[in-house]
Amino acid sequence: MAGTTLNISNRSLAYNGAVTAVAAVFAYSLAIMLYVIIRSSVTIYNLMPAGERSGILLLNGFSVAWAVAVFSLAMALFSSAGGAVAALILKKSLELFNPRFNNTKAVVISAVTSMALLSLIYVLFYSLLKAWMTFNYMETFVFWFLCPAVIFLSACVITGNKLNRILKAIACN
Repeated sequence: MAGTTLNISNRSLAYNGAVTAVAAVFAYSLAIMLYVIIRSSVTIYNLMPAGERSGILLLNGFSVAWAVAVFSLAMALFSSAGGAVAALILKKSLELFNPRFNNTKAVVISAVTSMALLSLIYVLFYSLLKAWMTFNYMETFVFWFLCPAVIFLSACVITGNKLNRILKAIACN
């Protein structure tokens, strides 16, 4: 088992975790941006007279895209650190609890690891947002936690399975 730790550097693993987190942030931000632009543009289109809406629609799209881009960059910085830490924790969990590199067990370990990390993130969000991060404000909960949590869980399971295959290949050599 000690050979596997030396063959996959923690630095490259942390880098890949950070890149995966940044990609997930930008993908989620793109989906949210498109949703907001379409929803607000439909409202503007229905409320304004035909001759007045083209400039407003253009400015609406630009202002939403600008706001989402700036916010996404800020969130990507925070998420990159979280992705790096999550990748390292996932590697240690797989090495500790799956010494035979069973793929099914790797998926379960990855899911449990991500759920534990998501629980910590929820506690952090709840301490910052208090009552706004409850089921009483479902839109806030879904936007800030549930949708990103599904993306995080999926990324952890997929990368955990891939990392398990890499660790297995290294152990076989």
